[in-house]
Amino acid sequence: MLLDHLTSEQPIAVTARGQAVDEWKLFPGRENHLFDCCMLATVAAGSSPGTAKARADAEVGIGSSDFLERLGKVA
Repeated sequence: MLLDHLTSEQPIAVTARGQAVDEWKLFPGRENHLFDCCMLATVAAGSSPGTAKARADAEVGIGSSDFLERLGKVA
């Protein structure tokens, strides 16, 4: 069932405001609710405060041992 939902759309190349973009069209008679849920969950996970903090820590070079020390897990 998940595979049916994940393969229920096809990209159609269109030009919008001078830029080539892919517009996703649903195949007739198919559903993609699970696909939409997977995509929204991915977006939500990527924009959560914890993810942003981890990304910022990675940019300044904080390693896993530093992270665990901050949490008080390592003496």
